[in-house]
Amino acid sequence: MVDVKEGQRLLDVAIHEAGHVVATMMRGGIVGNVNLDPGMTYVQHRPVRRFRYRNGGRVAVSEAEVEADEARYRDDDAFVSYGGPWATARNRWTEDGPMDIEYVDSLTDKHEGDYLVYADIPAETLAQWSAELERQWPVIKTAASKLYLAHVDSLRRSRERAQIKALRRNLKRRRSKSLRRLDISPTFES
Repeated sequence: MVDVKEGQRLLDVAIHEAGHVVATMMRGGIVGNVNLDPGMTYVQHRPVRRFRYRNGGRVAVSEAEVEADEARYRDDDAFVSYGGPWATARNRWTEDGPMDIEYVDSLTDKHEGDYLVYADIPAETLAQWSAELERQWPVIKTAASKLYLAHVDSLRRSRERAQIKALRRNLKRRRSKSLRRLDISPTFES
């Protein structure tokens, strides 16, 4: 079983990663894989459109449309990056009322990789994103709970597999020792 300190650390990581997961889904992305130890979430955003299909033929998308898609991708990426630290901060927020954006920033020293992606986003946009994520807070908590339970279950199964391997090794050793004690070597009488 997971000890209390490790359990709390994993739960904090699960909440952080669940923030990324829900933010990804809110922007239409696909969650590839989530790992709690170390905390990592692999996501895939909508692809930038280079071509469109019309009447069975492939037509190039205008440069302006490509630039708009790339800008949307950058915004989506920043939003997804913000989702993790936001969820961590929201989980620690103890006061009544909406959470301050400054509180999220005060916790970013632990999430430098995330912070670097959304660091240049204006405060008004961050406030809008916070409001979007706040509406999804129950979903983030549920996702975190499921991620945590799946991780603990995975740890339990891997420990059980390790115990079974150890039992098998011990059984093999005991068998070979007992066979040596019996000394079942053929004897020939002349």
